[in-house]
Amino acid sequence: MTNTDQNNNEKYLKIFVLKEHSETILSDDIIPPAFHSIIFIISGSVDICINNIHKTFLTFDFLLIPNGIRFNILHSEKNPKLFIISFSPGFLPENNISALNIKFYFLSIQSFMVIPISPEDIPFLKKTFKLIHTAQNTNNHQFQRDLFGVGFNFLMQKHIDSQQVYTGIHSQKQKILFSFFKYLEQNYKKEHQVKFYADALCITAGYLNKITRELTDKTTKQLIEEAVIIESKTLLHNKVLTISEIAEALHFGSCSSFSNFFKKHTSFSPSDYRSKMLR
Repeated sequence: MTNTDQNNNEKYLKIFVLKEHSETILSDDIIPPAFHSIIFIISGSVDICINNIHKTFLTFDFLLIPNGIRFNILHSEKNPKLFIISFSPGFLPENNISALNIKFYFLSIQSFMVIPISPEDIPFLKKTFKLIHTAQNTNNHQFQRDLFGVGFNFLMQKHIDSQQVYTGIHSQKQKILFSFFKYLEQNYKKEHQVKFYADALCITAGYLNKITRELTDKTTKQLIEEAVIIESKTLLHNKVLTISEIAEALHFGSCSSFSNFFKKHTSFSPSDYRSKMLR
């Protein structure tokens, strides 16, 4: 087994390549407790015990395993090859509203997922994950993070698009959370109040807040505000737009209310953020 941890990124991302192993590998021995995992079977087949359930996984199977779920990769005479990428919640991409929703959807799921991948997607995924594996040689950690974001969001979108979106959801609360994410993605630019989303879901604001806190460790208001801040930063990168136009696009009552909101959450005024990021 080759451990290709990056010194500067170790607290966020750990990468392993298994080419052959003579004994059972326990997740507790290689994966930090709070980390999530992706397992990509590159060739061969491998038996993995997940939460005391034995399953055989085949070439090009992708597994997403949230933290808290223990797994053991059992010894195999067939010499399979697989990538294991483990990552902290903070490493999950959230550079746009879709990525933010995917992140919290993934964090709310409490069982492992096998992602359905079509044959035409395999070359893209193999290339992406090999680049993630070799990115430590560039010392460009942002490049590795961007690559990981592409691969992770692609896998999650495949899961959602496969119409198996509720396969890993075992409670009504998780279904409500996913519906909230859908409403948030459609309305966050103009609707900033918790009550709007609770009404759309036909539940109370208090119950919606209880669900988001329980499943994402964030309040509903925090999730809405994160979506608005992400969009604000994206719009501020467009030098053609004035601060007033951005405030209007995000349905703030005035330029000053938008500026106060942005500074509260980033410690920068919109103009200072724009100067800092675009210089």
